[in-house]
Amino acid sequence: MRSRSWRVLIVGFGALLILMGLYGIIAARRAQRIYAVTQSAYENHRHAQQALAELRSGIYLAGLCLRDYLLDPSNLRADRYREQFVEVRASTMQYANQLRRPTRPEDTLALERLEGELEAYFGLLAQVFEWTPQRKILLSSRFLREQVLPRRKSVLAMALEVRDLNRVHFARQREELARLAKTFAARGVYHKILTRQVRRAAPAEASPQLVLGEAAPERFTVRENGVQFELSFAEGYSVGLFLDQRDNRRRLLTGHVAAGFSLLPSSLQSPITDRRLQILNTFAYTCGFSVCAAKTGARTTSLDLSKKCLDWGKRNFAVNQLDPAAHDFIYGDVFDWLRRLARKQRLYDVILLDPPTFSQSKESGVFRADKDYGRLVMAALPLLRTGGVLFASTNAADWPPEEFLAAVTEAIHRANRKILQQHYVPQPPDFPVTRAEPAYLKTVWLRVE
Repeated sequence: MRSRSWRVLIVGFGALLILMGLYGIIAARRAQRIYAVTQSAYENHRHAQQALAELRSGIYLAGLCLRDYLLDPSNLRADRYREQFVEVRASTMQYANQLRRPTRPEDTLALERLEGELEAYFGLLAQVFEWTPQRKILLSSRFLREQVLPRRKSVLAMALEVRDLNRVHFARQREELARLAKTFAARGVYHKILTRQVRRAAPAEASPQLVLGEAAPERFTVRENGVQFELSFAEGYSVGLFLDQRDNRRRLLTGHVAAGFSLLPSSLQSPITDRRLQILNTFAYTCGFSVCAAKTGARTTSLDLSKKCLDWGKRNFAVNQLDPAAHDFIYGDVFDWLRRLARKQRLYDVILLDPPTFSQSKESGVFRADKDYGRLVMAALPLLRTGGVLFASTNAADWPPEEFLAAVTEAIHRANRKILQQHYVPQPPDFPVTRAEPAYLKTVWLRVE
């Protein structure tokens, strides 16, 4: 009787696990579908809007080239005007072709008509650049009034028609997104455009944009592996937490890097020691690594060039019932402070290096990850205890993993230190790698003698 009850319990528990797994798969697929629709809708809409804006600009620029040519009484600069016109014509037709890339069947006819109107418009203007000075004087006014202006109006009208089609399609995709959001119980959907020109964009432009539903509060918290982090969609490109470092935060939280690779040095694995693990988190941003380490009882030092980010980090400590006053937050240049801490003979059990791909400061000048990472490692090593752990990370997409690892290991050897353990970690599987977008994140954990 007892064995039968156990079998029923085992079968029931197994069925529950299967149901939980199926629910997780369904939820993940719904989330992926929301992401795909959002990405498609906003990328295609933005792409078309930019192409149409450039197209309209080209139409007017071509008219300006023609105007300047007609107003010039001589033909000495005719070749220059003609070259400018040819260049504008080529680039404008290129933008017209770009409208076809994410094309939809219902748009094909309108796009063909737009291209036809553009060709007729540019063809009409091209013949004028062969006129003699006398013909320019006699015909320019009437030609502009009776032929150029009506043709330009026709082209612009077609561009507006294409714009309206693009808006209609965008509205349909938003409707589909709303339907998907309801099935997923999503309160709101945001879209962020990935760009390498972050420094040139204003915070409002770089910030995630509300696509659908309820706007998020200015500050809100999320939970990851039982740890809370404050996020904001109003602070620009970065929202407060780099999701691709999730697994490395978990390693700090558990103290387990990999099989046979503990974060604790052997001196701290004894049950009789009461010394706390000392962790230095450089380029700390909002101190996500530091919070995870502090949750395990470690004493952390967070170093960053942004006082605003360090204040954000202190709030992350507080929201996890951690006293920020029990930890150090240093505002300043990383290279400068590594030298200062070395002079003070400070030593750490773990040093975390996760610099931006590019940065610049008054104290240290320009830092480029692919050129200066070895210099960063060399500056950090004097602060690392014997047997301590060095974490090195970069998101320099164009830097091959082999070259990154070579730069790190070479710097360690140049400092006459020895690598005892090494564990390389690429980006998580939910950040897929393709030929078009190769792996960008490269991280390695090293125990150094």
